[in-house]
Amino acid sequence: DDSHLELTVTTHPEGFVSNHLSDFAYPGMVLRLGAPEGEFTLPAKRPQRLLLIGGGSGITPLMSMLRTLLDEGYLGQIDFLHYARSAENRLYVDELAELSERYGNVKVVRALTREAGGDLKGRISRKHLQSVDKKYLEAETYVCGPVRLVDAVEAIWKAEGATDRLHSESFTPPPPK
Repeated sequence: DDSHLELTVTTHPEGFVSNHLSDFAYPGMVLRLGAPEGEFTLPAKRPQRLLLIGGGSGITPLMSMLRTLLDEGYLGQIDFLHYARSAENRLYVDELAELSERYGNVKVVRALTREAGGDLKGRISRKHLQSVDKKYLEAETYVCGPVRLVDAVEAIWKAEGATDRLHSESFTPPPPK
């Protein structure tokens, strides 16, 4: 819907914007936004297979991509892997369940890093990826989330020589080296 903007905010101890929005934002609030930065977008020519990997509120741009693809009638395979600390920290639970039920080409896998109860438990690994899709490296992959998740995914793709199919975005700056 072009008349609405949805924000998913998770606060970060050093986050200026996330803390401000968490403390002061309210439904109907008018926000002034700048131009988007970065290139975390779907290609104009849609690939046949997509793997979307998110952690925490990094799910937000991936949900936008998923909704866009489904609105367009995309028929390729979409695997959606989302990591959260606990069941109570999961986002878009009902919507993702409904989309995976309604669309035969959407597979949603939930991982919990600090407790049991998800489809997977623990942090991202090749084993997790293979349980989602044995041919995960063939998919055009988008990852967004905490630096630790993004770095782990980038390391796997780099070791496999598949970085040309990996697109990443992190919502916190990397620590100084």
